[in-house]
Amino acid sequence: MTWEDLAKAKREAVFNKIPKEWVIEVPPVEEAPNPRVLLDKLLPDEENAITDSTAMELLDKMKTGELKAIDVATAFCHRAALAHQVINCCSEIFFERAFARAKELDEYYEKTGELYGPLHGIPVSLKDQVNLEGIDSALGFLSRVNKPKTKDDESVIATILYNAGAVFYVKTTTPMAMMSGETYSNIYGQTYNGWNRRLSPGGSSGGESSLIASKGSLIGLSTDLGGSIRIPAAFNGLFALRASWGRLPYCKVDNTMAFQPVAPSVIGPSARDRNDLVHLVKTIIDTEPWFVDPKTPPIPWRPYSVPEKLVFGFYKTNKVTTPHPPVMRAMELIKEKLVAAGHEVIEWDPPVSHKFIKERLREIFVAENYNEITKECAITGEPKIPQLVEAWGLKGELTVSEHWEQARIQYETQQKYFKYWMDTAKSTSTGRPVDAWLTPVWETVSSIAGNPRYDKVSSYTYAVNYLNLCSVVTPITFVDKTVDVPVTDFQGYDESDDALQQTYDPELVDGMPVAVQVICQRYEEEKALEIAGVVYKATH
Repeated sequence: MTWEDLAKAKREAVFNKIPKEWVIEVPPVEEAPNPRVLLDKLLPDEENAITDSTAMELLDKMKTGELKAIDVATAFCHRAALAHQVINCCSEIFFERAFARAKELDEYYEKTGELYGPLHGIPVSLKDQVNLEGIDSALGFLSRVNKPKTKDDESVIATILYNAGAVFYVKTTTPMAMMSGETYSNIYGQTYNGWNRRLSPGGSSGGESSLIASKGSLIGLSTDLGGSIRIPAAFNGLFALRASWGRLPYCKVDNTMAFQPVAPSVIGPSARDRNDLVHLVKTIIDTEPWFVDPKTPPIPWRPYSVPEKLVFGFYKTNKVTTPHPPVMRAMELIKEKLVAAGHEVIEWDPPVSHKFIKERLREIFVAENYNEITKECAITGEPKIPQLVEAWGLKGELTVSEHWEQARIQYETQQKYFKYWMDTAKSTSTGRPVDAWLTPVWETVSSIAGNPRYDKVSSYTYAVNYLNLCSVVTPITFVDKTVDVPVTDFQGYDESDDALQQTYDPELVDGMPVAVQVICQRYEEEKALEIAGVVYKATH
């Protein structure tokens, strides 16, 4: 069997999991560019009412008996089935499990009059690399399809959510190896944005974020090595948490370069509602996962009380690349609104070049010269996807000593950066160091699906990973083509920056969401989530 045959068979197997009565004829993109609008028209009002709700609203309705878990599961399974046909976002579909689980939860409620747990009946979608018994975790590799995981393989975080009452129903698409700011694989092809079928969902958690944005999910788990939670969340207008290393348990979550120790991947949720995000993160931490995952620090949930006056570090550009006009406007909007609300905003001028950070992190990512990816592709003969080939420059496999040298440079950079952060206390009116740092998430609000410019972007996400900070993506506004016009006399930092700015097309991205990052220091997730609420409230 050729790799093409294997891919075709896997796609068909997943599609055949959709009930026949839910199969639709998808209209051309010209007739229905917005998946959210299209799905609203195709689905009944009672289901739209459920999928429009927040998790907290659904929990209240299930607690009073107004809704049953099976009602919620059916609505989200139906919408996810249609979303997959429209934007190609699901890597695995297992609705029958969701229905069985929902019925169990309903029976429990009928017997006890109580909810099973803090996530009773809440559908939770999972990025493909989160392991479940009996389900593949292919990670975009054909070599890993049709190799279902065992019970012993199951991800700790999935077990925690299930025991809290969550209902699992789909896993979502990733690019090959999760090493791309786009979501494309030889298995599934191109995944599309949840707001606009012409545009990219970002990557590597593009399937997850586009499903949530299209309202086929409320909340789901993604992972982030260089921006893979945040980029798709920003492109799809979601709240999302990139936590510090290990704060949420990564144990038994599949990955490539799984044990790379210098700048490891982290796991975290994305959601349409910030309160839902907080509820899920607290639910996980309250189970004391450090007793199960040795890499999770024993830090309990610590409620954060927002002071009357916050101080924000701020920049619109990191002097490496210049964001497109909608992103620049969103940053100005935040600054204006926060100052009007009585907060302080100071310019952020760190002592370490973000170009330096970007280059050092990229070198860490390719330290083993793509050996693992090359070996996986060789098993079936599938080619590396173009996004991998074009995005990363390879310099040969490093020795252990050279990898340790990367760790030394990173550690010294962290020390310089944190000293700068703490020294800001000398220039704030509160006498505290800057409470949070505000930056763009990405230079663009999206790009044409399948045609991103990886070599030109990502310098805004990388610092968080390299320095081990925590970040909450926060939606701010929407592109307005009449306001967010191209800069006619633009002069960038270099030719690459000039070329990036020329890709801006206000007609193409009109109406798309624009988000920013609220960044706090390591292991300040509770603080970052609360301050993100302040930022969101100030701009809405």
